[in-house]
Amino acid sequence: MYLFLYCEWLDSDLVKRYVPNAKFETKVTLADYKVAFTSFHEDGSDVIKNGGCHLESAPGNLLYGVLYEVSEDDVALIDRLTRVEFGSYTKKYIEVNGENGKTYQTVSHSIKNPTSKSSPSTEYMDHMIKGAHEFGFPEAYIQQLEELR
Repeated sequence: MYLFLYCEWLDSDLVKRYVPNAKFETKVTLADYKVAFTSFHEDGSDVIKNGGCHLESAPGNLLYGVLYEVSEDDVALIDRLTRVEFGSYTKKYIEVNGENGKTYQTVSHSIKNPTSKSSPSTEYMDHMIKGAHEFGFPEAYIQQLEELR
């Protein structure tokens, strides 16, 4: 199973800490999407929680990320970390394009009930930008990430 990561999980140190058996496959892109930060509410709740990373439709845009081969147990762990069962995030099944020329069917996570734009924490952005540099994403894309601060 392939896991598509695009937010703070771009930082491979986080992946190693939480999903130590994940095997890096390749850098990938997702057409017509961008990274957004939004507040949200969980299923059955009116309480607005401060922002999280979200896949947002953006025709003509190219989102960069990384792909790991993981087990179903690894995905279940990430489901728990992202509170899928409570409706914080939802699993998305997405086709991405690898820099190796292959197309991959993946699972990823995105906010389930977005409400309004929000700002990420400095720590969160530090992880994203560290990972973007680590994987050699284009400077123009890293600049877009910097502008999300």
